[in-house]
Amino acid sequence: MKYSEARDLAEKVEVPAGYMRIDLTYNTYLVLPHAEAVKFMSLLKSAEYLEERYGAPPVIRPVGKEDLRFSLMSAAERRMAHMAQLLNVPVSDLEQLRQAEEPPPF
Repeated sequence: MKYSEARDLAEKVEVPAGYMRIDLTYNTYLVLPHAEAVKFMSLLKSAEYLEERYGAPPVIRPVGKEDLRFSLMSAAERRMAHMAQLLNVPVSDLEQLRQAEEPPPF
């Protein structure tokens, strides 16, 4: 698949204007439309954090601000991730692929 084909497919997907990204692990994120993420965050007021370590008693406590990381994600960032998935490349390679397919005008 070419860069332009991936771009066209990604642009066909209707996406909200903004997203929120919630870090789950080092490189795994939950991505929600911003309005849905706000609802999700409101549910956390009754959530508990359970930590189970080998050979130690479990720890149960309320979820704190330090337990989850939230960040904004634009529609453009979401689209780039979709394109990279379609092309089976890291997001960091997209610009190089675009330049190879669409050389600058002289």
